Amino acid sequence: MDSLNQYGESDGSSSPIHGQSTSGSDILGGAFVQAAPAVDSYQVVNEVAAVDPTATSLAYNVPVSAIWSPVEGPQAPGAINTVGAKTNHTLGHVESDGIDEVAFHQQRIAFGRTGIAMDPTSGFMQKSGGWIVNTEAGGEGVSTNDELRKVLGQSARKRKAVDIVTEHFKGISREEDERAKQIQKEEAAAEAAAAKEGATEGEPGEQPSKRSRKDVVATSTFLGKQEFDYQGRSWVESVPPEIKSVAGDGVPESFMPKECVHVWEGHTKGVNAIRWFPKWGHLLLSSSLDGTCRVWDVYNSRKCMRVYKGHGQGVRDVYFNNDGTQFLSASYDRNIRLWDTETGQCIQTCSSGKIPYSVRFYPKNNNEFLSAMHNKKALQWDLRTGEMVQEYEGHLGPVNTVTFLDDDKRFATTSDDKKLYIWEYGIPVVMKHISEPYMHSMPAITVHPNKKWMLCQSLDNQIMVYGATDRFKLHKKKIFRGHITAGYACPITTPPDGRYVVSGDGDGRFWVWDWKTCRVYKKVKAHEKTLMGLEWHPVENSKLATAGWDGLIKFWD
Repeated sequence: MDSLNQYGESDGSSSPIHGQSTSGSDILGGAFVQAAPAVDSYQVVNEVAAVDPTATSLAYNVPVSAIWSPVEGPQAPGAINTVGAKTNHTLGHVESDGIDEVAFHQQRIAFGRTGIAMDPTSGFMQKSGGWIVNTEAGGEGVSTNDELRKVLGQSARKRKAVDIVTEHFKGISREEDERAKQIQKEEAAAEAAAAKEGATEGEPGEQPSKRSRKDVVATSTFLGKQEFDYQGRSWVESVPPEIKSVAGDGVPESFMPKECVHVWEGHTKGVNAIRWFPKWGHLLLSSSLDGTCRVWDVYNSRKCMRVYKGHGQGVRDVYFNNDGTQFLSASYDRNIRLWDTETGQCIQTCSSGKIPYSVRFYPKNNNEFLSAMHNKKALQWDLRTGEMVQEYEGHLGPVNTVTFLDDDKRFATTSDDKKLYIWEYGIPVVMKHISEPYMHSMPAITVHPNKKWMLCQSLDNQIMVYGATDRFKLHKKKIFRGHITAGYACPITTPPDGRYVVSGDGDGRFWVWDWKTCRVYKKVKAHEKTLMGLEWHPVENSKLATAGWDGLIKFWD
């Protein structure tokens, strides 16, 4: 304690006298000696304690540097110093690379579609005049964008044969590249051979298709026992005597079929339409999604008599002429073909480059017919020249059906635009425009046997009845409901006396209503899939034919 008394102020006023004793209280009341170094008081005041990483809330403001700093101790070796860094991303700070944004997105899209993209880390990409150029491979002036357009416009199989990058890219081996080029050569040779074969083969009177997706040579095969009988009559003309006797008795009363008496099998895909042979009904014509048409015998052998092949895709509709010697077939390959029923020869081929949905012969002149087209038009054709002679344009959507009315002087068209148009035949001006807010698309129409009404299959699951003469008004008291047809062009048919109304539905059933009361008479499960073909026999009023997308055709009695 005595040694401490030797320290004092510079002026010595407060220092104790040497040799004089000093108590503890005198020492505390005297000068205070500070042995610690000087510390900035501002720094001490603003010092903040370390943040507890387990804390869920803080009672004081903490700077960013304190949050990003380590809990204790120095910064870990090799760690990224993010203290005070400018954060421009949710996870921290992201720096821009040397490649510009446009080139980056271009290569990203190319990699996603073709599996090929330039490697930005290989050092051969640089921006020159707005293009990404491969300079090391001597690609000065060659635009990558142009080569990418070529690759993206080709099929997935041919993309492998195009090398848009240099040897710096190691995604495709040289062997794979050579094999892809060989495949490309083989495909080109096959296409050239097919084009040459299509130019040399074909029917003598057949017109070439303008935009057919797949050119198929028209062929036909007879599957019956003999084409002519002992009297020299063709298989088409051999009508059973009992059918002729029934046809001469007028129009008898119709009865509902009770059971399926026969099933025709032969189509490999769903059946889209069926048609009875005119007047007699001893033959049945069918069209299928397998691209073929078939004629079936109804009363004798009950087998397929002839197969007609000439379409590259499914056949949407078929229709006989007045005497049954010829019929039309409309296919999704954009072609309409005229066939000879007896010989199976393709007489004429018509095409406008669009898909036909329905075809109908003009009843007063079978050298002309109408077709409902996908391009919002109904077309009139002349079979003598094979050319289109009239366009009926006015709908805002694909035309689904054409139906002749009023002693064949007019015809009706329906479309996906939910409208019903009435036209004078030969005059491309809408005579009657029917469009109401409550209307839906009506893809199937049939005329009642009394010729005064037409029944329209509406996609809101009901059958609407419109007048077929004069004012073409809606019959509000005759609406047939109960079936489900939304999304399907299920057909409608009636017996010759008009006593019943029959319609298919999406579940493979056919529904029967009474024409006068509009009450459901019967519903029968006929097919496993959608029922798309339905025709009442023209002579025997108790027989009915149905067809569905299960590929079967059934005969009911």
